[in-house]
Order: sequence, then structure tokens, then C-alpha cells
Amino acid sequence: MKKYYYSDGVEKYGPFSLEELKTYDIENDTLIWYEGMDDWKRAGDMPNISMLFDLSTPPPARIERNNPIDFLDDEYDEERPKPKSFLLEAILVTLLCIPFGIVAIVYAAQVESKYNAYGYKEAAKASENALLWTRIALGVGIVSILIRAFVIMGI
Repeated sequence: MKKYYYSDGVEKYGPFSLEELKTYDIENDTLIWYEGMDDWKRAGDMPNISMLFDLSTPPPARIERNNPIDFLDDEYDEERPKPKSFLLEAILVTLLCIPFGIVAIVYAAQVESKYNAYGYKEAAKASENALLWTRIALGVGIVSILIRAFVIMGI
């Protein structure tokens, strides 16, 4: 009866019967040797060993989303935090300049839903647009206040 040895690359273990060998965590790269072999071989390269273990490597998992442009979203990462929405700022500047403030609120409101549906990249775009329109509304609001003040003062 053949006696098998396996190695983790540092230590060698054995001898084991084939039945005993099945009880260990043998992977593709685990080195195996038995009497009569010239040298150690990877378990995945030995048909009589690899058929006893599930040594197949599954393909990488793809996260499916409902985004029609998933293939463009290379930056999807569940670990990335949701971008800032600037919703409070957008609401406040709407008091200064209604039309541009409303645009800022619309983009700010999209951040969370885009983050949940499409991932970080789309949410970051909505966040950037919310910030842009918040700044535009703030600038236009300040300019309009200054113009009104000059008109009232008669300057």
C-alpha cells in the first residue's frame, strides 16, 4: 500500500494512506510525494490526487447590478463610503437663489440612490454635480444680494 506525504512548503507530513490524506486540507499548490516519485509535485498536477479533492479554482465573482453601463464602472467597491450628498447645503442656498438651488437639491438627492444602485462612481458624479450647483447658487445668490443692496443704496 502506497504511503503519501504532503508538505506546506516548510514542513513535511506523513506517511498517510490515501484515505487518511483525504482528511487534510489539500489544495492545488500543496506538494505531494510518495515512494517511487523522483520529486515532489503539486496536488493539482497529479490526476490520482486531484480527483480526490475539489481542487478547482472558481472564477472571480462578479457583482451584478442593474446599471446598463456596468462595464464602464471600474471603480465599484463596496468598501468605499457613500460620497457626501451636500443636501443641507443645497437646501440652504436655495433660499438665496431658487432656480440653481433646486438643481443642486436634485443632484444631492440622487447620491444615495445611485450609490445603492450603481456603485461609487455614479454616486460620486452626483455628489460633484450637487457641490457644483450649490456653489453656483451661492455665487448667484450673493451677487443678487449685492446688486439689490447697491440699487437700494443708490450706488
